[in-house]
Amino acid sequence: MNGHKRMKSAWLPIASMVVAACLAACLTPPRTFGDDDKPAAAEEGGDSCAELFGLMYWTHRDEGVYRACRDGSQVVLLASIKNVDGLVVDPQGGKIYFTISGHPDANADKLVRANLDGSGVEELAQGLNFTGDLALDAQAKKLYISSVGDGVIMQCNLDGSQRKEWLAGLGSVDEMAFDAEARQLYWVQGVAIKRANVDDGRVEDVVTLNAAGMGIALDPENKRLFYATRDNGTVHSVRLDVTENRSIVSGLTGADGLAYDPYSRKLYWTEPRKICQANDDGADIETLVPDKCHRFGSIVVLPPKAP
Repeated sequence: MNGHKRMKSAWLPIASMVVAACLAACLTPPRTFGDDDKPAAAEEGGDSCAELFGLMYWTHRDEGVYRACRDGSQVVLLASIKNVDGLVVDPQGGKIYFTISGHPDANADKLVRANLDGSGVEELAQGLNFTGDLALDAQAKKLYISSVGDGVIMQCNLDGSQRKEWLAGLGSVDEMAFDAEARQLYWVQGVAIKRANVDDGRVEDVVTLNAAGMGIALDPENKRLFYATRDNGTVHSVRLDVTENRSIVSGLTGADGLAYDPYSRKLYWTEPRKICQANDDGADIETLVPDKCHRFGSIVVLPPKAP
């Protein structure tokens, strides 16, 4: 979903008092950038998109959390907060969860949540050490948070309570994806992808990478994993039993934040200043949203609502 941007690239640090001020101010009024630049209410756009096309949410380092229709129309800045990073969406619970980086200070990251329309921003946890990514177990109502700084994956309730180290001693642990059907959590650890059963924490190796991993996404129905690497901007498709591992897209510039939509069989990712999509075999690459993405970003895609 996203890379550990603090360790991969440098940006201007933000003082903790500025972050606090942003949270106190909560949000600027939602800003919509439709195809014809006509203003639209965030709630109305979200409802129509959710029913007809599905939605996508992503983070922009300098601007905040965005939402758009899955086809790239009706782009809305939901939460105007700087240094947002990891992102997950809980449509059933009506919440988005994201982290705020405190780089370059250690133990300065925060876990935050908001309503799906960006309202009701609230801080759930602070003092986190260089967080990498978030994953959601909606069934068990648990969040998983990777910490590159501490080399651990943490688990907590959806309100941030009962936070604990779920797996420790992992080294550089970052990108994550959750398989709800198999009850397994996947993550990037250095130049490898690993997984563990959430019920017993038993860790398995999945695949060794040729370069640092920048994003992972699951296709549980077809037992596939997609991942992006930094070597030459490559996206790979690998079967979960590792019987097939092939490159499907190459030559991308800083591909990150992968997401997969089984409804449309489309793969999504962020690149510097744009959101892209392709078929799940890598064909028909197109830019959906230009100029609304940072060098690194997290992206979540939701299929249309069931009738």
